[in-house]
Amino acid sequence: MSLGTGAATLNAISTSNSTATGHAVSVSGVSVNIANINASTAGATRASVGDGATVTAGSLALTATGTETPKASNSFTGVSLGIGIGDANVTTTDTSTVATFVGTEAGNGSPTSVTTTGAGGVTATATNNSTVWSDASFLSISLLVDGQFTTSTATNTARAKSWIGTGASVATGSFDLAFNAVATVAVLAHGSGVGAGTFSAGTTNATATLNPEVGAFTVGAGSVTGRNATFLSRVNADASGNKATPVGYDIPASATVTLGTIALIGGSGANLIAHDQP
Repeated sequence: MSLGTGAATLNAISTSNSTATGHAVSVSGVSVNIANINASTAGATRASVGDGATVTAGSLALTATGTETPKASNSFTGVSLGIGIGDANVTTTDTSTVATFVGTEAGNGSPTSVTTTGAGGVTATATNNSTVWSDASFLSISLLVDGQFTTSTATNTARAKSWIGTGASVATGSFDLAFNAVATVAVLAHGSGVGAGTFSAGTTNATATLNPEVGAFTVGAGSVTGRNATFLSRVNADASGNKATPVGYDIPASATVTLGTIALIGGSGANLIAHDQP
């Protein structure tokens, strides 16, 4: 592709929303209910100069932006005159990828060339905005025995990547080139269990894992020529390095549990695990 002194602009934008909500209600002498609810987002959003391509232009701008909001929740209610037992398992995941690149990340790339002559140079920015939310709630009331097991799991492994690949060359003359990978990501897992009866026992588990992959880099043999070359990766930070988490998520990885029990003999427990591993 040859544009002379013209500008080449490639934009890719995606929005993925996945919502799963379950309600379970039971009224009986003996009640056993199990609710398994899953919500997920995935896929790839890319703006690129493909392997083996040749581009000549005044400037080149590659921009890819993805927004993912998977949510899963459960409301479980059991009212019985005898025994009420319920399980709620809620799982939410995001495995999406947002990428901008020249060439290929594989090790056997074909010759790929980008040459610009204008002040805009080359810019490539991949931005992934991902919030993963899981909420498992449980309300069970019985006169004899009440057992409840609530598991809430939220996992965010979103990726934002910007690279110059194997066998690729980028030349901006006396101007700049910049490759940026940005992730604004968070994960929340919440579980709640409430029981009221003669006997009450319950275990609530909440696990939140934030493990994004974010990188701006070069791969294998190739060349970069120009005035200034910048490769920048950011996770939950703005261009100045200040904290910039998603709206409503002051803590990027959070696991919370709400417990309550009213009984003559009662026992309840909670297991909370939160990982923040960019």
